[in-house]
Amino acid sequence: MLIGDCAHQNQKEKTFLNLIITKQIDGMVLLSSRLPFDASVEEQRNLPPMVMSNEFAPELELPTVHIDNLTAAFNAMNYLLDLGHKRIGCIAGPEDMPLCHYRLQGYVQALRRSGIVVDPHYIARGDFTYEAGANALKQLLEQPLPPTAVFCHSDVMALGALSWAKRQGLKVPDDLSIIGFDNIALAEFCDPPLTTVAQPRFDIGREAMLLLLDQMQGQNVSSGSRLMDCELIIRGSTRALP
Repeated sequence: MLIGDCAHQNQKEKTFLNLIITKQIDGMVLLSSRLPFDASVEEQRNLPPMVMSNEFAPELELPTVHIDNLTAAFNAMNYLLDLGHKRIGCIAGPEDMPLCHYRLQGYVQALRRSGIVVDPHYIARGDFTYEAGANALKQLLEQPLPPTAVFCHSDVMALGALSWAKRQGLKVPDDLSIIGFDNIALAEFCDPPLTTVAQPRFDIGREAMLLLLDQMQGQNVSSGSRLMDCELIIRGSTRALP
């Protein structure tokens, strides 16, 4: 078994591409929809078995294990709306990632369903880092009417936003409610504990590996989605508006 993190670096992607093309590996679980080769080129489609995990890109025609990111984001937003929030910011991930597209669509659809006009000034993007979350919240708080709540595409960015809010003298959740996404270990132990969407990461990884092993053993595994359940975990970073 080989575990590789390309960290969005082209040289690392080329290294793993060489392993794939020369068939030095028997199969691959992809955690990104960005393939290190052109899947439309026929000679590059004759590659070892692959399963996509976490992301969803139907055009790649791969077996895929993931959650319904749109519905998960929609439900998180509805929770904030039910708490009385109307000015809700979104700290979104990179625009070229499908899961970020679906999470942003969940944000947009929830607002529109509630009759709230989507204000692009309430959407800030980051690269899933702690620093990006802090910078994005700084941008949102500079609006003439800053948001009373923020939905973040990841817990790490939510923690960055939480830190920035504290540095500005804001109390979470009294002055600002924050929701994250992923339910990483730190989410439960930050101050206040983070409300977040919990992904079944272990189950996603297990199912992806089982599908890959089935392919490697010659079984016919169909492309398309295998949806896993997720859950909104309510903690102390959100509250109803007074």
